[in-house]
Amino acid sequence: MRFRLILAALPLLGSATLALAEVNEELDETYYEVEHEEGDSLSEAITAASPIEGGYHGYTEWHVKWRYTWSYDSESCWITDVTVDFSATLTLPELYTDDPRAERRFDRYMTALREHEEGHVDNGRQAAEEVEEGILNMDARPNCKALERDANALGLMIVKRGNRRDKEYDRATDHGRTQGARVND
Repeated sequence: MRFRLILAALPLLGSATLALAEVNEELDETYYEVEHEEGDSLSEAITAASPIEGGYHGYTEWHVKWRYTWSYDSESCWITDVTVDFSATLTLPELYTDDPRAERRFDRYMTALREHEEGHVDNGRQAAEEVEEGILNMDARPNCKALERDANALGLMIVKRGNRRDKEYDRATDHGRTQGARVND
């Protein structure tokens, strides 16, 4: 699939006494309509209807945002609270046809396509969890400006690693084809 768009949040200033962490998750699905008539190629109908760049039939876009608070004293600044928001949207086809054979093929295909796209969700979820753990477990810094710089750099590095995992996942699965995400006309 294409590059995953990732966003990072600026920290919230503040303080707390206990180190706390939380990952909030929001998943969504959107569908595009595929009209198919008996005798037509199902694969061509899906490709023609797809709004996804490159003619792909499914796409997952995930985002990771983080915010944190810290405490400080005269010698150092440290993380006290981290909240990570993870969201993902799957874009998938929805078939409209009177052809029962095409409908059965489409249902098998959708099972495999959804499984593939959920693999992308898992990559994003892993990145969100790594951001939460990484920022929460950072060592104190001599000042809060250094802490903020290093926490955001760590978050961005982890998200980029998640993007690379997505690209490798697509290479390894041939964009889901090796997982059965292909339409046999």
